[in-house]
Parts: sequence; structure tokens; C-alpha cells
Amino acid sequence: MRLAVVDDGCGFLESLRNHPELPEAAHGAAIKTALKAKVSRNRDVDLTDDSINQGVGLTVIREIALRADGCLALVSGDAWLADYARNPREQRTVSDWQGVGAYVELRRSRLQRINLVSIIQGLPGYAPVKGLKFE
Repeated sequence: MRLAVVDDGCGFLESLRNHPELPEAAHGAAIKTALKAKVSRNRDVDLTDDSINQGVGLTVIREIALRADGCLALVSGDAWLADYARNPREQRTVSDWQGVGAYVELRRSRLQRINLVSIIQGLPGYAPVKGLKFE
């Protein structure tokens, strides 16, 4: 299964420019930082009246892809980064592009073996959100 999503927004670096987790003002560093749990959330956006955006989407999708023998590749600004289930992380400089592109590839047959609850509960700073269930 393959899925690609792109947007032409400001990109990871601009979104995270003032975030304390960003080690340097570089697109590659911003991509790595965005993959950390709880970093790239929109702190002002509520999903429902009693929960907030958790900032774990990229972290969880990366883990699902890797456990399903796949990969996650991200591009933002002049940086491209890919994590693979069976190969080391790849990083490279690319032509500058505004926005974010995400590519996920995985083996659909492996999805039934993945325990989403354990992925979510294993995230740093995990705390249950009332009314939000992962089953």
C-alpha cells in the first residue's frame, strides 16, 4: 500500500522555528524534530470540546510503516528524509520546495499484526484522552 500527501504551506522549519526541541534552523533538523511525539501539534486546535490535538500523527504513522515492513519519507524545504524498516535512515539535500510532502509505503498483510494501542501507549508523555479510544 502506498500513500502520498503534499501541501504547499510553510513547511516544518517555519512551523517549528521557535520550538525548543529544534536544535538548529535547518530543514533537515525540522523534519527530524517533527517526527518526535508531541512536537508538531497545533496547540490551539481542539478536536472536540474535551481533547486537544496530540501531535503524534507522524510519530505513529512512522512506527506503523516500519512495523509493516515499509517506509516513511518526508520532504520539506531543501531536505528529504526517509526511514525504512530494513535499511538505515537516508537523508539528502533536494531542490528547495515550500510545504511538506509525506510518502508512506507498507505491506498491507502486516497491518493485522500491528498493535496500535501499544504504539500509542509507548509514546513519550502518553496520557489517555477522555473519549478518544484506539482499538
